[in-house]
Amino acid sequence: MSTDAQSAEISKFFEQSRCIVFDWDGTLLDSVADIIVAVHHTAQQLGLPKLSDNIIRQGIGLGSSEQILRLYGQAVDVTAFKTVFEQNYIGHTADDDIPKTFEGVEILIHQCLQYGYDLAIATGKSRSGLDHHLNRLGWSNLFMCTCCADEFASKPAPDMLQYIATHSGHDLHTLIVVGDSYLDLEMAQQAGAQGIGVLTGVNTRDQLERYPHLLILEAVNKLGPYLRKVGE
Repeated sequence: MSTDAQSAEISKFFEQSRCIVFDWDGTLLDSVADIIVAVHHTAQQLGLPKLSDNIIRQGIGLGSSEQILRLYGQAVDVTAFKTVFEQNYIGHTADDDIPKTFEGVEILIHQCLQYGYDLAIATGKSRSGLDHHLNRLGWSNLFMCTCCADEFASKPAPDMLQYIATHSGHDLHTLIVVGDSYLDLEMAQQAGAQGIGVLTGVNTRDQLERYPHLLILEAVNKLGPYLRKVGE
């Protein structure tokens, strides 16, 4: 497909879309390094083997139970790992600490809302973890719907997107899914939605380009020029 034809196809899709679904860690929140550190500390406290940063990184985006089992096998106490991880990841932060978002994220979110898009989150994070971050950021009312892996089948299963489509009243094929992992792109494909990859998280451009996608962006704040006012 020529560049002009591809641009026309992308513009047409944004014109017909009504809902943008964001991943959380590595997409909106600059948290991947903190997650890796917390996993290392948790493993050390529980006497589990030390894994490389890259191995841990590749599991981010899965539901926590799936990630823990993938990393440490069936013998690991998943409940204990989750408890200690939450203490390491969230418990050590001060009450006034604000989660670190990527540059331009809040501006982009408000731009999406001003243009008339419904916004949702589909994340491998736990409900308690996501709500903690949303509350600290003051974003709890910005998203029409939020889905977490302890409530739905883990990515790349399409369950979260199916729920979002039903809850919002939008057709699955008009949903735009934005995430940093191949899991997000594969989830979008399974649901019949369109996926956009960003390079601020766990996967490289080469890894993301192996999966169907509308765009691969350097960061989520690069999405702005593609937005179209809903209904125009």
